[in-house]
Amino acid sequence: MSKLKNLEEIKQFWDSASKSALDHRKLRPVAPDEQLQRLIESRIKPYLKPTWKCLDIGCGDGLSTIKFAPLVKKITAIDYIEGFVERAKKNAAKNSITNIEFQNGNILKLPALTEKNKYDCLITIRCLINLGSWENQKKALSNIAKVVKRGGYAIISEGWHEGVMGVKDYWLNHNLGEFNIPTFNCLIKKSQFEKAIAKDFEIIDYHGFGFYMFMSRIFQPIFVSPEKPHHNHLINKKAEQMLMENKSLEKAFPECDYTGLYVLRKK
Repeated sequence: MSKLKNLEEIKQFWDSASKSALDHRKLRPVAPDEQLQRLIESRIKPYLKPTWKCLDIGCGDGLSTIKFAPLVKKITAIDYIEGFVERAKKNAAKNSITNIEFQNGNILKLPALTEKNKYDCLITIRCLINLGSWENQKKALSNIAKVVKRGGYAIISEGWHEGVMGVKDYWLNHNLGEFNIPTFNCLIKKSQFEKAIAKDFEIIDYHGFGFYMFMSRIFQPIFVSPEKPHHNHLINKKAEQMLMENKSLEKAFPECDYTGLYVLRKK
């Protein structure tokens, strides 16, 4: 794997990505695997309550935020890329969503409003992996704890180191070629994460996506070889459907689970 990019390089990458709704693959830059994104969204939605005031950090193009909005009283959504904030505002307007406030902001420097207000729920999907270092990620987790009410929820899906290494092992053992990890992804060890949040949060639930990751990242590449795998393959769609219908599959292939969802409650 190449050397991790620094914060400025990561920001430049996302500034460029924000200029188009779809990337060169005709996929959303912030969520190229739409099946995986729907799975994560589906596991978040049951926790949301109509009286809640929520904070969505790293909202990207806002399409996930828009799905959460009808389930809560209000969502403040922030992203440090101005292009994504503007795109998110347009997406909300198209969908006639009025209870979202999109703002330009950085999880390392949360906007002033979060210093004055506490939130019932904070959601973040693949935000911390863009912070370049574990030190920055620890600071972000500390900021998260500061803005969630006592008894409130933090719902977090990131890029977990153990799961990526599990997929890598399968990949290399099946001779699928070079294994690449994006240089803007700073993976997080679950053990480090759980230790860092232990003072402020208790883990009340965890949703694993190892089954989907194995089917989409290992089985599909083997099945389609020598052609290249792609995110919208029928195998991915079927794996999504199976996991949607059978939650017991959340326990399958834990060694490949690099996007699992933590549900935390503030002590």
